[in-house]
Formats: sequence, C-alpha cells, structure tokens
Amino acid sequence: MMVDAFLFTIIILLVAFLPSLYFLVVARNWERYGREPYRRLLMCFGYGAVAAIIISIVLEIAILGNIHRVERIYELGDENFLGAVIVAPIVEESVKAFGLVLVLAYVIREEDGMIYGIGIGLGFAATENLLYELSALSVGLDAYVATAILRTITSTLLHATATGVTGLGVGRAVVRRKPLLFALPFLLVAIVMHAVFNFIASLTTTYPDLFGEFTCVVTFLLLLGFAGYAWSSVRRRISAA
Repeated sequence: MMVDAFLFTIIILLVAFLPSLYFLVVARNWERYGREPYRRLLMCFGYGAVAAIIISIVLEIAILGNIHRVERIYELGDENFLGAVIVAPIVEESVKAFGLVLVLAYVIREEDGMIYGIGIGLGFAATENLLYELSALSVGLDAYVATAILRTITSTLLHATATGVTGLGVGRAVVRRKPLLFALPFLLVAIVMHAVFNFIASLTTTYPDLFGEFTCVVTFLLLLGFAGYAWSSVRRRISAA
C-alpha cells in the first residue's frame, strides 16, 4: 500500500510539473544566441512554484476576506467572480513580476527578461495546476484527467506568456537603463491578459446559457485560442531577436 501511495503521488506530481518543465525547455530554445543557463531558469521556476504561489494565496485570502467591507466594490458582482477577474490577476501578476528582481543582474537583452518571466510563470502554473487537479481528483478520475488536460494547454500557457510580457518590460528597462517603473505598462498588459482569460473561463458559471448547450465547448475553444495566440506571439518575439 505504501508503494502504491508513493507511486500515485509521483504520478500526480509529474502530471502537474512535467508539462511546465517541457514548455520551459521549449521557450529557452527559442533564443538563438546566449541561451539562459538552466540553473537560473530553475531558480525562477522555483520562485513561481513556491514563493509566488504562497504569497499570492495569502494576499488573495486577505483581500477577499475583507472585500465585503467595501460595499461599492462588492456590488460589482459575485465575490468569486471578483476574485477571478480582478483580484487574482492583479495579485498574481504583481507577485510573479517581483521574482524578476532575482535575475536582474543577468538580464543583458530584452529577451532575457522574457525567458526568465516565462520561467516564473511556468513554475506558478505547475503548482496551481497541482492544486486544481487535486481538487478535481476528489470529484473523480474523469474530472481529474479533464482538468489536467485543459489546464496544461490553456492556463499554463497563459501564466507563462503573461509573466513573459512583464519580463519584456523589465528587460527593456534594464537594457535602456531606465527605472523599473518603465516596465509598469507591460505589467498592466499582463494583468489585462490574465483578467480577460479568467473572464472567459468564468463564462460557464457566470453566463451558463450564453452559447446554449455549447457554452462549455465555446469557452474552451476561446481559452485555447487566447492562450495559443499569446504563446505563439511570445515565441515570435523571442525567436526574431
């Protein structure tokens, strides 16, 4: 029984983390020159997977726990909707962006910032996927498999590309010898990307009849298209350098 439990735990971890690590290798190889060493990329990945997740959860719980005290904000909609579309994008993208400070000394080109940002985003996505997949597993194996597949090809790419955009801003600030506030517009773009993605993802619960019986299918296709386009755009930006 202990062996079975151990193997089961390993499988659960591999399902959550291997896709993100694969995407990290793919993104690193987009750079034609001066590819970032894996030890730094794994440091970024680790920050996203551990520190950024913990900090984000604590901040989001604190904010959502007090959101009812701000009546004007509360009237904008359901608390879960606010958490997904407003609170989570702002908190998570800001916390992930902070991790780029760890590698500022190694940013030589704008693309370096993007790669490090992607690394942080992928680490964050891996742990977040693990949490969602464990929650789905409590429902059933089918729910677990569906959640793992859907999040791997949508949320994982969203987190990677959003933080990659922030990384571009940080890289540009470093290369042009500007203050880090120069990267703020890029962070705002990342927040908007995250918010739009979460808004689309919430359609099935917020507007369950929006597309009739095909609401779930259309929502998935929109998420896939959004994440795929963002991922390919980042790839073209890095590969063209």
